[in-house]
Amino acid sequence: MNFPNKLTTIRLFIAPLFFISFLYFGNIGKFISLVIFGIIELSDLFDGITARHFKQVTDFGKIFDPFADSLARFTYFITFLTAGLMPGWMVLIIFYRDSLVSVLRLTASIRGEVVAARKTGKIKAEAQAFGVLAILLLFNIKIIFKVNYNFNLDTVIYIIFLIITIVTFYSAIDYTIGNFHHIRKIKK
Repeated sequence: MNFPNKLTTIRLFIAPLFFISFLYFGNIGKFISLVIFGIIELSDLFDGITARHFKQVTDFGKIFDPFADSLARFTYFITFLTAGLMPGWMVLIIFYRDSLVSVLRLTASIRGEVVAARKTGKIKAEAQAFGVLAILLLFNIKIIFKVNYNFNLDTVIYIIFLIITIVTFYSAIDYTIGNFHHIRKIKK
C-alpha cells in the first residue's frame, strides 16, 4: 500500500462523511462538508501526481482511483438530491454517464483493449468539482458571514447543476461515439 493508494483509500472512507455532515450537522456541517470536499479533491489530485512522478502506478490504483472518484461524486450529488437542492433527473444523467463509461471500460478490458480517456471526461470532472465547490462556498459565505445575496440562491444552484448535467451528458455522448467500436464488438 504505497502513498498514492493510501490517498485513494482515504477518499473511499471519508466520502460518506460529506453526506452525514451536510445533512445532519446544520450550519457547522456545511463547513465540515467544504473541508471534506477539499480533502477529497486534493487527495485525488495528489495521488495521481505522486503515482506518476514516483512511478508508483499500481493495479489497485488503476481500479480504485476512478472508483473513489465516482463514489465521491455520487456522494455529493446524492447529498444534494436528499437535501432537495438537485433534481433527480440530473443525478440520473450523472449516474448513467459514469455507468456507461464503466461498461465501456469493462467491455474493452475483456478483449485486452483500453478505453482511452477523453478530453470531455476531464472537462466533466472539472465542471463537477468546480460546481460543487461553488455551491459549498455559496452556502458557507452565507452562513459564516451572514450574507444576504441579491439573487435567488436556489436559482443559482439550479443553474450550476444544470451546467454540470449538460457537460456530463455531452461527455456521455462523446464517450459513446468515440468508443462505439467496443459496443459493436459486444454483438459479435
